[in-house]
Amino acid sequence: MPQLCEADWRAVHGFLGEAEVIDGPEPFPRWVLGRLAALVGADFASFTELDRQQHRVLAYSDSGDDGEGSDELFWRIVDHHPLCRHQLETGEFAAVKLSDFGPPRARRNLEIWDEWFGAFGVVDELEAGIASSRRFTKNFIIDSTHRDFTERDREIIDVLRPHLAALYRRGVERHRAAALLGALESSSCVGVITVGEHGSVTAATEVARALVQAYLVQPLDGSLPPPLALWLQQRHKGLDALHAPRTDDAFVVEGERGRLTIRYTGTDLLVVEENVDEPRLLADGLGLTRREQEVLALVAEGRANAEIAAALWVTTSTVRKHLEHIYEKLNVNSRTAALARAFPTNAANGRRR
Repeated sequence: MPQLCEADWRAVHGFLGEAEVIDGPEPFPRWVLGRLAALVGADFASFTELDRQQHRVLAYSDSGDDGEGSDELFWRIVDHHPLCRHQLETGEFAAVKLSDFGPPRARRNLEIWDEWFGAFGVVDELEAGIASSRRFTKNFIIDSTHRDFTERDREIIDVLRPHLAALYRRGVERHRAAALLGALESSSCVGVITVGEHGSVTAATEVARALVQAYLVQPLDGSLPPPLALWLQQRHKGLDALHAPRTDDAFVVEGERGRLTIRYTGTDLLVVEENVDEPRLLADGLGLTRREQEVLALVAEGRANAEIAAALWVTTSTVRKHLEHIYEKLNVNSRTAALARAFPTNAANGRRR
């Protein structure tokens, strides 16, 4: 492997210095991915979190405006994608190049070339992961449309991998803090439960104890109530090598006086009571997933994409993707039309929150 020259090291240090100023909830905003692509002379870079087992895109961000391809197409070709297959078969997440698998002529003979690489004008692709889980992958995908990547390019990405992992962890912490702040600002009834091993309760605020008692009809003693303990155990199964918690769902209990929502932050349980006066979705025939319904309900409350992202603990890119799917399923092209389709009674009455 070639040694990086002084100019390369300066470029790496410059990139890390710029990335230090990231202060939003997304660990890798568009401009950072653009700088990463430029560092290795590439045209495009993206970061994606996947649940390979459930075929779900957990988060996605990229350096350009038109980088997102079809989810359906991706999951159809993923097992034939040389770089994805390499990770799954070997458990190795160091940088690997498409050109490692053969010269240009051999690559054009790949089964997926025409509908994937060729369709997007990709000549070579470089992929590197920052997690060691074969199921929950966190990968950088860097594409070149004009040349093959070099060993120098590979080495730069491998040098950056531990730093990128650290940036990801810091992004997760910022997201947790933003979610907590958002909850505190939007609700006057918020509690916190600190949990130890095997679901033991090491500390809890009085508000948390009162809410658990009211909604689960069980006291919050030295251990969590069984339904909550089981849910938390399932969340722990979603941890990967970076110890980042699954944040794609919550423990929700509907009650006469409102809704209790409990989220796991990685160390604590955030307990929030919300008064429920939401417009009801048209019950049948919409074909929306549970998460898409949650997004649309928040749109009905008048929340912007960033606010929806904080409420659901996802990135704004993921919110945009959910909205695209909602528009497609409802055969509409705007938020207003989607709300009119999903909440016909409320639309007729002119109600908006």
